[in-house]
Amino acid sequence: MTFSTNSGAAFSLVGDATLILSSLKLCVAAFILYFIRKVTSASWAIALALLLGGVLGNLMDRAFRPPAPWRGEVIDWIELPNWTVFNIADSAIVISAILMSLLAIRKIEPYRRGI
Repeated sequence: MTFSTNSGAAFSLVGDATLILSSLKLCVAAFILYFIRKVTSASWAIALALLLGGVLGNLMDRAFRPPAPWRGEVIDWIELPNWTVFNIADSAIVISAILMSLLAIRKIEPYRRGI
């Protein structure tokens, strides 16, 4: 376990873009909250819930941690050999992306047409 702060995106990508990432994450969260009401597929609901949880988890760090509101740094603490330090929210976002990719490849639609 390693304590690290991250002002960038998941896995320390795109450093020093905190305000832009916070704004983007607010938009993503709003879109998910709007869209998830229409979802009829349990698999898509799980994927979107993982994405929403990861986004909100990292967003809370950005909103309330120093140096300033909406400019805070995310706390990363999980370290694997030969890998960058990350957190559970980053993992949820990545798992969600993998799951959504698999669902799209299998042509599983998030909702029934006409709903």
